[in-house]
Amino acid sequence: MAPKRDGRHRFPEAPSPYASGSVPTPPSDVSSGSRLWGGRWRAVGPKPLSARGKSEIWLVRDEKGVHPDVCVLKSLRPGKSLTETAARRFQQEIDTTRRLADRGAAVVPVLDSHFRAATEEAQSYYVMLRYPATLETECRSHAGDAVWALEKTRAVAVTLRDIHTDTIHRDIKPANVLLDGPEHRPLVADFGICFVHADERLTRTENQTLGTDDFVAPELQGGGKIEDVSAAVDVYSLGKTLYALMSGGYVFKRELSDDARWDLTRRFPNDFSAAHVAAIVRRMVRYEAGDRPTMDEVIALLTRARENIGNAVRYSDGMYDTDTPPPDERAERIRRRLRSVGEAERSGVVLAETEACVDSLDRAIRDKVARSGSFHSVHAEALAPLLPIAAAVADEVLAPSVAALDLAMPEKVIECVSRLSRRPGSDRPHEYDPALMVHEAGVIAAYVILGAIAWRRRSALVLAHVVQTYAERAHHFTHVTLLGRGSASIAPWIEKVAEVSRVLAASPMPQSKDGIKRALSAVHGLAALRWCLSSLTAERLVALGRTDRDAPSLDIPWLPGLHIWMGPSWLKEVSQAFLDDRRWEEDASQAALRMSAMGLRDRAKAATPLLARASGHFARQILPGRDFQFSWQDGAEEWKQWTESTRE
Repeated sequence: MAPKRDGRHRFPEAPSPYASGSVPTPPSDVSSGSRLWGGRWRAVGPKPLSARGKSEIWLVRDEKGVHPDVCVLKSLRPGKSLTETAARRFQQEIDTTRRLADRGAAVVPVLDSHFRAATEEAQSYYVMLRYPATLETECRSHAGDAVWALEKTRAVAVTLRDIHTDTIHRDIKPANVLLDGPEHRPLVADFGICFVHADERLTRTENQTLGTDDFVAPELQGGGKIEDVSAAVDVYSLGKTLYALMSGGYVFKRELSDDARWDLTRRFPNDFSAAHVAAIVRRMVRYEAGDRPTMDEVIALLTRARENIGNAVRYSDGMYDTDTPPPDERAERIRRRLRSVGEAERSGVVLAETEACVDSLDRAIRDKVARSGSFHSVHAEALAPLLPIAAAVADEVLAPSVAALDLAMPEKVIECVSRLSRRPGSDRPHEYDPALMVHEAGVIAAYVILGAIAWRRRSALVLAHVVQTYAERAHHFTHVTLLGRGSASIAPWIEKVAEVSRVLAASPMPQSKDGIKRALSAVHGLAALRWCLSSLTAERLVALGRTDRDAPSLDIPWLPGLHIWMGPSWLKEVSQAFLDDRRWEEDASQAALRMSAMGLRDRAKAATPLLARASGHFARQILPGRDFQFSWQDGAEEWKQWTESTRE
């Protein structure tokens, strides 16, 4: 009876003739009447272990004694009418297995073989060793063992990648992977329906499904076309095999691995590793061949998943949807590497990861921008679709930097962001290059977020570097303005990037949304203070003191691109933090503003009326046509208390 095709369906329990652990060796029968092949291989027992289609499998002993253990012999069945195609396919199976084994592929080697024409089919055979187990016989005892499933699947993937230069297996399944030796090294077997590029005629004659229904790719159903036979069919079958190994022998219909009946995360609800395996199965088992990863990409995905499980990295949505690790995964891997090496090696690890990001960032951005459409202007509305790409860039930039900051390596954080702020393709026209704008907007957002993290963790060195960049390289912020649809959207956009950042969410020092928002306000405030207290010349102070609302715009370097709203939010955050932590007030003042805490308070107090008028002036530019009056309602008390306080 055929097995039921539901959530409880496992592949049939038919024993594998290749595995000694699944079928007991029958009593030795070496009587004169027992079968003998090639004058050497004597049948053990009166009947074959398996007889399917045009072939049968026997256990045999070597009459010459070269191989003392029982071996396996596969032969064409006597008395069966053979077509020329079947005979040639059997010859191809022998030749392909020998050829692949001779060039070092992890396939079952052929010990001996003999092939005759179709009229003498009983004399056609080949012999191989008998192995202790197959993936099919072992997977039930390893149900839920993601590491075992991933490692065995990866080993098979490596073998398939090696043979795909000229051969497609087309029948990958647990029963066709034998396990060799005490370490159970996987060996691929049964090339009976393989596709060899040098002999396409064998495939042209097929008109029925090749492979096992539970594992065969959709394009091979009904025989398929020769142009549909590619390495992708083995990727599909290997994905089904991975699922079977993880689930303990279950299979699922077509591409429905996420269906409740087959969902691995439901089958193993308390095992975080199941989500990793399920995600890779989804990538591999897809209906369209072009949507499946290459075998090289499969190997990389399996390796990543194995490392992530070993490092206790939780799965996050989309983690394996791309061929490169997402930022949170990269950050965790960098963090693990840093913890595993000595102090002297840490610098090299951080810089190597940064260089890898630098090398790949421009190419990735340009690819994404190209897919987003054509941009003929730098108008904010035209560039709005690029905003999510810029946010993704910010997360990529944050990955090595946050990992280094988590491990108290502030000097390496500075090196990271300095290298990453290198403008790619600087020879291209700045104003007509959306990809360049995306890069700079993402890097600037990452700068400000790193400054916020440094503020919360009291890292004065990093904070000083960020504030200096923020205040002195204002032209970079032009692109944040454009991508953010206007100056008033800059701060909220950076806050949004911080909220959705996967790197921050995965950091061992998690940041609350409110905490990051307040810290971002502090960075804005410190940058504004740095500029105001060092750049307000006498002429500008006079201009700011005028009451004429129609006064011409001030020549403020950072205003055209930055438009920091000098409002109460940053006043409150900076002053309250300095009131609560005098040591941090001194460290931040010295590092970020290059003056003592006492000097900062004195200058801030003297400039208070002018800062209030400056903030109102900027607000009117941001919100033209509105009767805006600056108010100290929120933050005024803290600001006054701080500027008038004296050191205890």
